[in-house]
Formats: sequence, C-alpha cells, structure tokens
Amino acid sequence: MRISTILALFFLLAACPMPGQARDAGAVGQAYQFKFVNQGGDDVDGIAMLEQKMKRRLSEAGLLDAGAAGVIDVTLQHYYMRSGGARAWAGIMSGRDKIVSQVRVLGADGAELSSFTVKSTNITAFGSAEGLMDKHVDELLSHFDK
Repeated sequence: MRISTILALFFLLAACPMPGQARDAGAVGQAYQFKFVNQGGDDVDGIAMLEQKMKRRLSEAGLLDAGAAGVIDVTLQHYYMRSGGARAWAGIMSGRDKIVSQVRVLGADGAELSSFTVKSTNITAFGSAEGLMDKHVDELLSHFDK
C-alpha cells in the first residue's frame, strides 16, 4: 500500500511542470510567424547566424508559416561568445560563452499561450560558437510539442 502511494505521487509530480518551466509551447500542426529582437549583444554576424538557425530549425519542425496569425516572439537578452584565441589561450579563465533568449508564443488573438527563457552556456575551452547556437536552438525547440 505504501509503495503504491509513493509511486502514484511520484508519477503525479513527474507529470507536472516545475516552477518557471513552460508547458507545451505549441500544438502539433500549429504554425506561427517568427519575430526576433536583439537586445543582448553587438556581434552582428554571430547574432544574425543565430537568428537564421532559429528560423531554419523552427521551419523544419513545421512551426513557421508566414501567413499564420500566431507569433513566436524571441527576444535575445544576452549574447556573448569568446574569441577562438581567448578560448585557446586562456580557456575557462577567459569567461564563458552565453546565450539567453526570452520566448513568448502568441495566439492568433495576441494572447500569450506560453512564455519561457532559454539559457545556454559553455564554460569549457572546448566547443564552438556554432555548437552553442545549435544547443540553444535545440533547447528552444524542446518546449514545443513533437
């Protein structure tokens, strides 16, 4: 009796989102427009690459349609990438690569369906800016239904 109660409680808690965690951001088959705003960095080329990766991957996932009424609104809040030289010479002493995006999913009526923050970091001397961008987009996509 006691074990079954504990198991039932465990499965109930596992199904609930944790505080600050978004529930499903979008429904299967639902498409949105894409809006991207940079408030987090001055690396124009790197940020443009990140935006294109987001667009491409969201599109491949079937989440984007230019004629859709809903919007996936991404605000880049922080973008910092160490140079390859700094990474090679100083490693973790050169700081950490970091990308932070605030994502809001808006329905056709403009109502917020979901809101979540995606934070991706790399403190090691290994990896690349492009690898961290891919990780960031993967984390963003994980908030949508498959």
